[in-house]
Amino acid sequence: MKKHSMHTSVVIFLSIICVSFADAAPLGSERPDTPHSNQDITRLDTRHKLTLESGFGPEFNRIGGERESFYSARYEPTIMGYIPEQRWPRWDFLIRGAFTYDSSLTATALRDDNEVRRIGYSTEMREFYLRRNLINDNPRYSITAGRQGFTDRLGIWWDDSIEAVRFDYNGLISRGFLAAGQKFSYYNSSVNQLDPKDDGVLYVFGKYMWQWKNRHHAGLRLMYERDNSNDMPNPYFSFNGYRVGFSARGEQMNGPLFNDYHVEFASIRGKRDYTSVTMSDTVDINGWALLAEVGSDFENLTWSPRLVIRGGLTDSPEEDATGFYLNRIQSDRINHTNNYSTNLVSSFVRVDMRNLMYASVGVETRPTLRSNLDVRLSNLYLRNIDGPVPIRTNSEQLPTNNDLGQVLDVNYYWRGFPLAMNQRHFSMSTLISASYFRAGSSIGDLDDDYQIVLGLVLRY
Repeated sequence: MKKHSMHTSVVIFLSIICVSFADAAPLGSERPDTPHSNQDITRLDTRHKLTLESGFGPEFNRIGGERESFYSARYEPTIMGYIPEQRWPRWDFLIRGAFTYDSSLTATALRDDNEVRRIGYSTEMREFYLRRNLINDNPRYSITAGRQGFTDRLGIWWDDSIEAVRFDYNGLISRGFLAAGQKFSYYNSSVNQLDPKDDGVLYVFGKYMWQWKNRHHAGLRLMYERDNSNDMPNPYFSFNGYRVGFSARGEQMNGPLFNDYHVEFASIRGKRDYTSVTMSDTVDINGWALLAEVGSDFENLTWSPRLVIRGGLTDSPEEDATGFYLNRIQSDRINHTNNYSTNLVSSFVRVDMRNLMYASVGVETRPTLRSNLDVRLSNLYLRNIDGPVPIRTNSEQLPTNNDLGQVLDVNYYWRGFPLAMNQRHFSMSTLISASYFRAGSSIGDLDDDYQIVLGLVLRY
């Protein structure tokens, strides 16, 4: 997007915000009795979210990097519109923005992993879409067009906002979606041009989930990726191929050993082109990743602990560009509904899901009805010492064995009881996160590292 267009979109967005604050009906307010009032045609709601964070840890979340203090403030206004009413709208739209100040590019558990970030102030349109519901008067079908967020419990499939057209199906025992899109702009006041790695990349992706038994779900996921970029820097990697996988999930069971489980398998096939000033080469991509989690609840014990065991395994490529890896709209996050997100092995240590094996054991507790205290210990291993290192470090490493290291995570999350203010809900939550990484012998020249984060989130 041109710089002039970027500024124009920001001005339009600010104008809409001002209008919505002046005219929007608060949550829970009654519509006027006048049968032909504007509220009968369109209803507007607003949401406000303020996130304040401060922490200390290595720069860019890279093991061995120079440690620094960091802080950020982020205000996210959201406008939602419903036509003709909120309960059964035929049309609805959403506009979500972000006004941010960052002192560092270090990512935390309270931030979107794939968002574009710059040090200092920035304004961004995170989402803006229009949705048509009740297609053929059937509440199971809807179509959405615009920039929209795609998230799943595990971010290895999709975890980003992207311009797309999406068709959704939501039945009683099955649901799914199919979408196609690509990034055209970041809609960010500080970043006016797409990174060449994002420019011209088409994604076609979707999933289908089926409840085959009470509290048991199974599903398929797919993604086709095609790089049509004409503006290729040197060196440049481009991938054309597909990813296919399946998942199985069970919850609130009364099994003898565990109460819930989640298994995810993903495979990748295709060709990856490498282009530089001196050479051009094409390699075949053929890789896979397997993730699993089981949990056991002990509701009768103090703090109602849940024991959770997680593990992950990928193929063991000998070269950097031949096995499984995460693309630009994927991440290694675990998204927890309505609270915070962690990563597969730690809130601090990021993994690239390639040439990796890990195992984690954790205890998730509830000291009070509105708080969580989670402790997790993870071990990380290389599948192939001649392959790429799957964690992000501040220096080039030459592994001598398979031991990458261990990481200890402690997270305390508290949610305040919602308060009624002007017929709206005001809520507050806090997160204290501490992580310690002990470098393994395969990267023994790196020192141990740690990160501490304190976050406050206000919603209205």
